[in-house]
Amino acid sequence: MKGLSISEVAKAVGLHPETLRRLERKGLITSRRDVNGWRRYEPETVEKLRSLYAHSDRGEYEQR
Repeated sequence: MKGLSISEVAKAVGLHPETLRRLERKGLITSRRDVNGWRRYEPETVEKLRSLYAHSDRGEYEQR
């Protein structure tokens, strides 16, 4: 499976790609690397991010 690029995920959830990189460094999301070294995300990552940021809108999640 090809997976989603960082720009596809960023666009789908309305975040900047650097925010996704930061969340990955913090261990909140994961990606795998393709043969060229590019990040690839599973479709479930989009749902996870939507859930995380839905809670954020209610003040239940702080992304620092």
